[in-house]
Amino acid sequence: MNMTGDPTTLLVPSTFPFDPKTCEPIYPHSYIKVNTIFDVIKAAGLRTAWSDKHPVYESFDGPSGNAIDDLFTPEIDSTAIEPNGQPYPCGK
Repeated sequence: MNMTGDPTTLLVPSTFPFDPKTCEPIYPHSYIKVNTIFDVIKAAGLRTAWSDKHPVYESFDGPSGNAIDDLFTPEIDSTAIEPNGQPYPCGK
């Protein structure tokens, strides 16, 4: 599959709403104003991981934006690519 090592690179900040005070894009994790379970786990000194189907699930990172150590969010519309760069044939 043609995937990236950092799923947040698939997010397009120019499509996010902007904070009128700072003119900065509001990332999905910024909508959450309270700690997530991942923030609680990190505060206890443990590691966290999450896997889901789309990079917008980085919202689980909580307000800090770094509550998940290992985030795997392959885009659900990813295209499977063969080693030679050709799209993987359907039905195989």
